[in-house]
Amino acid sequence: MKIHEYNQMMAYLLRPATGDRVKLAGGSGVIDYGKKYLKYKDRSTQKRLNKIIDDLTAGGAMTPDAALDIGLRQIREEIE
Repeated sequence: MKIHEYNQMMAYLLRPATGDRVKLAGGSGVIDYGKKYLKYKDRSTQKRLNKIIDDLTAGGAMTPDAALDIGLRQIREEIE
């Protein structure tokens, strides 16, 4: 690749945004913890874990990681 070809490519890639470009929407940030951490359990157990985590994190009362730890502990106690 010649220098002027590289310069043309970079000018194209770094050109200012115009109004006709479509911007991607932000992700929802929703994680299905039940599906991720209880992969081999039934769907009702997965939904119960998701509900526990949603209840504990409502209003910023707890971080999702701490709620996940408590939720998994509750589910394991119920199973045993």
